[in-house]
Amino acid sequence: MLRLTTGYNEKCLNGKRWQQLIMSYMPYLRIFDINHQDYIEKKNFTYHHIINQFNSSFWTEKKWFFTHQHDQKKQSTSGILYSTAPYRRKDYSYYWEPVNTKCSNIQKENFNSVKHLRIASEEIVNDCLNYFPNVNELSIENKFTTSGDSIIATLRRMISLRQLTKLVIESHLFPMKDIINLLLLTPNVHTLSLNLYILDYFNINSNRQKKICQYVSKKNKIQNLILNQKCSLTEIQFIVYLLPRLKCLKAQMERKEIGQIIRFLLSKTHNRTRNLFYLCILEVPKVCLTETKVLIESKNLLNDYSIKYIDRDLHLWW
Repeated sequence: MLRLTTGYNEKCLNGKRWQQLIMSYMPYLRIFDINHQDYIEKKNFTYHHIINQFNSSFWTEKKWFFTHQHDQKKQSTSGILYSTAPYRRKDYSYYWEPVNTKCSNIQKENFNSVKHLRIASEEIVNDCLNYFPNVNELSIENKFTTSGDSIIATLRRMISLRQLTKLVIESHLFPMKDIINLLLLTPNVHTLSLNLYILDYFNINSNRQKKICQYVSKKNKIQNLILNQKCSLTEIQFIVYLLPRLKCLKAQMERKEIGQIIRFLLSKTHNRTRNLFYLCILEVPKVCLTETKVLIESKNLLNDYSIKYIDRDLHLWW
């Protein structure tokens, strides 16, 4: 058995060399499972020229089949080659593929084993959609565009939104409005990770948004939240209103507002953080450890707690 995940080494795409190596030194090899990403630098060569070597009778006789995706729009010199049947991956990265590209080595895939779908496209074309029936974790790397349908409608054609338990938005350009609309349709998400400025271009005072936020606040089950962009007190207050069942919060914070945010989160004057028992403030100087201890003790915010500073992150349990 040989499983290989690698990239940006063109020698790994030399199908003839792999054939010689296997025939000479791996006579008992039963499984050859490869996932390789690369950019072809040879002039007058495309990605297809290289990977067509994996179409010979040597591979088909062993029932080792491969397919590929292109990882950049209209780039025929780049792509990802990976094994298909009989191997079943739990993680799958979805890239945009040109509608009119005809590739002789495209194989029909079975996506039943996929639990974690990662959308890496900047564009999703209806003709290239696949359905992943058992996905329960979704990661979105870029703010993608769609051909006609809304982002939500496109996602519903790819996965069952009600099955999701974890949602990761890595793009800082992904609109908060779309995230809230997505939370309307993903009532079983318990872990949410965001990499955006929460209130940028988001009108929290519009009547429509207020009604949607009220509904999300009542229905969502999110207990774990990670915020990878610096948050202000106003943004934390909004998040706590939107996600009242939070138990664990990891967040970057505006340095000058850390004290105010901690006082708000630990305040007994409101009931919004009653379930919260763990706070991690990401990427702060070590002096914050002392400052937080002094704040907690001087304001009598907590009676029983633990606090540690580990790898530039401040951890607080109570």
